[in-house]
Amino acid sequence: MKKSATGRPEKKHVRRCEVNYRLIVVLLSLCLLLLSAGCSNTRTVYEPGQCVRLPAELLQPTPVPYPSIRGEHMSYGEATEWAYALLDALDSANKDKAALQKSETEREKANHVEK
Repeated sequence: MKKSATGRPEKKHVRRCEVNYRLIVVLLSLCLLLLSAGCSNTRTVYEPGQCVRLPAELLQPTPVPYPSIRGEHMSYGEATEWAYALLDALDSANKDKAALQKSETEREKANHVEK
């Protein structure tokens, strides 16, 4: 390497190194850009799901029992009968929910088996 009278390398050599450095940086950047673009090709494929028909009786609303009041006020016996009717309605609603959950888990199992 030639040095000038001041002891520094010649300017031509420094310019050539700067040009080479910039060229290397540009080429590496382009390569990295191409590599990152090549990895980003993902394809989304949608598969049609199977619909399971739910029984109609599970989708019917649960009837709400109303108290039967024979006088101005409800007696203790009438309140007890009404409480039993409310509990029966609650049991019916809970059975319907349990049946819906069971059919949902069966549908999920069927979907996992197909895939």
